[in-house]
Amino acid sequence: MGIIVGVLTVVGTAIGTFFLLFPDAQPEPDQPGLEVTAVDLDHEQAIAADALSAADGSKTAMKDWKSSLVSVVLRNPSDDPVLVRRAEVHLGSVSGVGCPYGAGDLEVQARYHFKVPLERKAPFTLKRAMAYSVPPHGQERLAFTIGPESVFTGAFPTVYQFRLTLHLDDGSTLKVPHAMTYMDPSYAETVLAAAERAVEDGERSAFTTVDCVREQEAVARRLAGASGLVSPELKEYSAGLTRLVDRMAD
Repeated sequence: MGIIVGVLTVVGTAIGTFFLLFPDAQPEPDQPGLEVTAVDLDHEQAIAADALSAADGSKTAMKDWKSSLVSVVLRNPSDDPVLVRRAEVHLGSVSGVGCPYGAGDLEVQARYHFKVPLERKAPFTLKRAMAYSVPPHGQERLAFTIGPESVFTGAFPTVYQFRLTLHLDDGSTLKVPHAMTYMDPSYAETVLAAAERAVEDGERSAFTTVDCVREQEAVARRLAGASGLVSPELKEYSAGLTRLVDRMAD
């Protein structure tokens, strides 16, 4: 046993002396890949949208939705560029939040980066190919929006709860360590206006009822209080419904 220990000591000393004499020959420690340094939903972007006639599909107008950006800041501590090849949004739930307010004959198609099919039931995953490079020792912001493929007049705002995974060029994955709750704000103002009319009437209106307003306020408040990151549109929408419900209690 003493002989083995002595041999190992001699070998270790020899290796240490070799690297002292030839430092360039020493193997470098593995460098980490991309790191997530910040995530937020506080940036907004105007989303171009086409309003189409449901009757014949002709374009009737052009409008913009204001929608939050899912914004992820990536840092590359390595000596080589790192390429993001694909982003995946793992949707745990998709919820329409609001009360009926009537319908028209318009379909709105907005140009979101991730377009959620109306008929899909959560959970499911959406994938988007990309070629996004982060330079050596650099920092870049990756941002995108998410919303429905299309919405029809009479639709409610939709709330998406999801997590994000990035697939890198070397085959590895980077999971963004934040759950996100994000609202597509289409028709939010219309829904709140209809709810306000119902509250002012104090009885059933043509479509919206005070009972529905109370029910949907509870749903919106629960979603706005979710853990992780919550988009400001949902917080404002939930607060608007809560103000109406509080008015009924006065």
